Amino acid sequence: NWIPYTFKELVGLTVYFPRILVTGPFNAGKSTVVRMLCKESVSVDRMGTTIAFDYGNIEIMGLEAEVFGTPGQERFDFVFQIFAREVNGLLLVIDRTRAEDLPRARQMKELAGKDIPTVVLANKADLPNPLADAEIRTQLGIGPEVPIVSTVATQGQGLTEALQKLASMILGEG
Repeated sequence: NWIPYTFKELVGLTVYFPRILVTGPFNAGKSTVVRMLCKESVSVDRMGTTIAFDYGNIEIMGLEAEVFGTPGQERFDFVFQIFAREVNGLLLVIDRTRAEDLPRARQMKELAGKDIPTVVLANKADLPNPLADAEIRTQLGIGPEVPIVSTVATQGQGLTEALQKLASMILGEG
């Protein structure tokens, strides 16, 4: 049976590291989220656009977790689908000012599966004309059990809150 964790044997103990997927439409801020959350991260990109994935490690609520960011373009859905099968939680990053990207975000959430703990990062909340949470919920087809956290990834605003909510959901506390 497959286990959605990386594990290491340390002096007779097996240590499991949960995996978190950061995904969303093109140019929503996924790579910035991974960079701001993780002290050290790597990105496979071409001219600033992620073409494979972002990767980093983070410690939250006493857990060390692996963080994977996927490209947002549909042509890279195969990468997304590989990672989506192997994660414990999803940070769905959207651009709060671009309603036209929400159908793509909904598609990505549906590809990941309805049972995966998810937090929506409504990014770029500092820009004019942000979408209301109710509009985001309607467009994404999500209920109140899925938290929406306003973020400004470039400044790190809201990222810790979103990660803590997701960690609580993964641990069954939220």
